[in-house]
Amino acid sequence: MHYVASHLSLSEEVCYTAKIHWVDYIWVLIYNVYYILCMWFTYRNMNNSTDNVYLLSLMFSIIVIADLYIYLSRYYFLEMIVTNKRVIFKTGIISVHTEELILKEVETTEIEQTFWGRILDFANIYIVGTGHSVVEFAKVKNPVKIKQIIDSQKGY
Repeated sequence: MHYVASHLSLSEEVCYTAKIHWVDYIWVLIYNVYYILCMWFTYRNMNNSTDNVYLLSLMFSIIVIADLYIYLSRYYFLEMIVTNKRVIFKTGIISVHTEELILKEVETTEIEQTFWGRILDFANIYIVGTGHSVVEFAKVKNPVKIKQIIDSQKGY
């Protein structure tokens, strides 16, 4: 919350920080286990050519490390914040993209929740403002609580 905390107005306070649900990261785990199993099976079935084994190990290691880095950086540098005045969505490390919606301009807060989302308590939340502005919080924990906080800050 470093970016948002440094860009709050004087009387603005953070009401809720939304986090991505662990379900979004299960695919990273599955892919990386698949990569490691591929590396292991290939290593077992290769002829004793050490150059090929090292090259293959290096290739799969780079894939696994890059994959984990991308998802971990997404986890740590994604901010979904509800303040008493705004809804803020921020992505990026060096180049930053933000979407902000003033709570006075929020028309509806929509929750799109699947069967598994109901069971595991995650959903996509679309905060729709006047005009064509929409801020999306994708696969977040506690979607009903986020909607309640947004509605309470709007004054409903």
